[in-house]
Amino acid sequence: MSTEVALPSSTGLQAFAGRAREYADQSRAANTRRAYASDVRAFAAWCEMRGEPSLPASPAAVLAYLIDHATTLKVVTLQRRLAAIRE
Repeated sequence: MSTEVALPSSTGLQAFAGRAREYADQSRAANTRRAYASDVRAFAAWCEMRGEPSLPASPAAVLAYLIDHATTLKVVTLQRRLAAIRE
């Protein structure tokens, strides 16, 4: 019995990747995706102003971002922003 697995052609891989993106897009509600996109843009802008790379986000940068916004944003907003950065 062979343990080799036949890989799809490059066209097959592209189709598979496209379906995977569609499934990932559908795994979150449209409003959640919009909110996450806005949250990531806000984090990226904050990082840019400080000369800090936003991707990949360092744990120190994420912590500093959350602390910097702790007095201006609600806890639920901070939680969502953290989730957006993580995703």
